[in-house]
Amino acid sequence: MSLGRCLFNALPLKHEREVISMKKKLAVLATENDLLVDLTFHNVPASLLTEFAEKIVMPYYAGNINAAIQDLIHKALAEQDFVLSHITHVRSRNIERLTTALSKIQSEVIKHG
Repeated sequence: MSLGRCLFNALPLKHEREVISMKKKLAVLATENDLLVDLTFHNVPASLLTEFAEKIVMPYYAGNINAAIQDLIHKALAEQDFVLSHITHVRSRNIERLTTALSKIQSEVIKHG
């Protein structure tokens, strides 16, 4: 859920115009000067956090769990962009192939009437 949606879900509908305006301002502000937020995680098993610290944070991020989490978020977003790009490419190739196959079928149907 976006920051703007979290902040404005509880506002009455009569303020919708102001909410939209504020969402635009938040989006501009976030891109111009990135907002820093604090995160709290609930119900994370200690064993999971310990293993993450031992196997990821200590060797690759010099013990800086904040840097590790931020880097992993960036990597997950980049991977998602890559996957979406690949899916889009595959779909467009499949559409091209389907269009070609349908054209051939249509030609055959017209020839054999």
